[in-house]
Amino acid sequence: MKVKEIIDILNETAPPELAMSFDHVGLMTGSEENDVYKIMVCLDLDGRVLDEAEKNGCDMVVTHHPLIFHPVEDLTEDSVRGRLLCRIVRDRLNVFSAHTNLDFTDGGVNDALAAKLGLEDVTKTADMQHRYGVLEKSISFKEFAEKVDIKLGAEGVKCVVPDMFDTDRKINRVGVSCGSFDGAVDWIYENDIDVLVTGEVKHSAAIDLSMESFATVSAGHYPTEIWGAEALFSKLCEKLGGKVEIVMSKKGKNPLQSL
Repeated sequence: MKVKEIIDILNETAPPELAMSFDHVGLMTGSEENDVYKIMVCLDLDGRVLDEAEKNGCDMVVTHHPLIFHPVEDLTEDSVRGRLLCRIVRDRLNVFSAHTNLDFTDGGVNDALAAKLGLEDVTKTADMQHRYGVLEKSISFKEFAEKVDIKLGAEGVKCVVPDMFDTDRKINRVGVSCGSFDGAVDWIYENDIDVLVTGEVKHSAAIDLSMESFATVSAGHYPTEIWGAEALFSKLCEKLGGKVEIVMSKKGKNPLQSL
């Protein structure tokens, strides 16, 4: 298949118009006219995953986090990022990234996160940027946070628990917002959500959250988003199976490790 044919499928799966205005999505390196025989899907394309793609003979890598997010002012090998980009260009590797558009799309990262947490009756907000649902049965916040840690393989979640919020309180309605917390809370109150599960929470945002009436579980960026990359892999297998070979990266890992 041509790169442009695969891009058409990717854009149907995660429409680029869903991406936030600050985002950079689409083809990062290569050419739409190049031929593709084997695709690798990953969350992040780092040196380890690039080694894997080279050894597997991949012509194309589909990432969630953009390979190029900030403008590149030069292409030299004097930094780790520069060396990575130069290797990719020398390899003539076609790299495509679907970021916030994959977060928000139906069956995307937020939906995959909600499914991993076992939420039922999952509903999307009007702007499609968040999801919320209910647990099979009400449990204490403390027990819920422990389950989130285990289900996501987070190796230790962080919680923001307001003074008015009892950790033994039974909770049922859960909101999810993958990756970095965007600061939006109106949707949480509008939908009577007890707990927010998100990825990263900056200190200043945590201070504000500590004065809200709901609790927050910060499970980490990688643990809240890897499931969306796996969901994308499954979708591509369904849509492109038999036309090109598709593999999920096995070398990608959370860059933040517990010792």
